[in-house]
Amino acid sequence: MYTQTERLLLRSPSKEDKDDFFDIVSDRQTCLDDGGYEPYLKKDTKFEKDYDRIVKEVQERIFVELKENNKMIAALHIMHTSKKDCMEIGFCMNKSYRRKGYMEEALRALISLLDKQSDITTLSANAYSYNLASNNLLKKIGFKEIANRTSTQMHPFLGEITILYYELHLK
Repeated sequence: MYTQTERLLLRSPSKEDKDDFFDIVSDRQTCLDDGGYEPYLKKDTKFEKDYDRIVKEVQERIFVELKENNKMIAALHIMHTSKKDCMEIGFCMNKSYRRKGYMEEALRALISLLDKQSDITTLSANAYSYNLASNNLLKKIGFKEIANRTSTQMHPFLGEITILYYELHLK
């Protein structure tokens, strides 16, 4: 376990989370909002292989478990950037658990953990401009918009889209 809040555990992925993770990445809108990728339609060999890779990348993934039912409801992704003291964060959540404050709670706990236990001074994040929920959440927890640009990667359904870039200074 990395840390916990009143309602959540932030912890490493495990093989037992496979069904809960599938619930997240089989939702078309979640996948489009998260990175414009196609959802998984079944628990086939590709899904199994991709999930096994995620479990092995424990340094970059944090799963969010709801204490009341022990269900994994969200995934956080922490990635190194070209700057030594900066990490990029990403997140996606099971659609059934949205708009209940869980992601804000999880991100605040993650930020606090990184601020106390690492040499990271800056966090970066980005979101598609149309994803108002993610953009509003990033602003609410203290991220500042630093740039925007039209994506060179075409969104499968929306075509050219604008990506908003954010930073949060910790120390």
